[in-house]
Amino acid sequence: MKTKIILSLLFGTTLAFGQVRDSLNAKFINTEVEIDKVIASNILRVEGNVGSSWRGVRGCADAPTPRQKVEEAANNWIKEKMFEHKNLKWIKYGWDVPVISIRRWRDPFPDRRNHCSGTANFKIYIEFEKS
Repeated sequence: MKTKIILSLLFGTTLAFGQVRDSLNAKFINTEVEIDKVIASNILRVEGNVGSSWRGVRGCADAPTPRQKVEEAANNWIKEKMFEHKNLKWIKYGWDVPVISIRRWRDPFPDRRNHCSGTANFKIYIEFEKS
């Protein structure tokens, strides 16, 4: 029997740059930049859609697994964009709450082995100050 579960995750955790977030709807601000003094026309906003997937035997929906996979994918995207725009100073970045889908299934008789897989898709952004 195949089952599908959609999760909306709201777990607390701490991430880079000393920012604390209350859920997977993350937003981080560079404390070195005075946001009040940044002119809107000098902001470069880069947006994207990021996906992550994982497989296992059990525990694909356990709290740390989806969160770790989402954070890992988001951090990789952020690092990539920071490298692409290394001559610009980042202002803030973040991502929306991901849509997470978990699927569990079992092999037919006689093996009856358990399997699970998960996917997460979310929108992400980073803003830079143009020189």
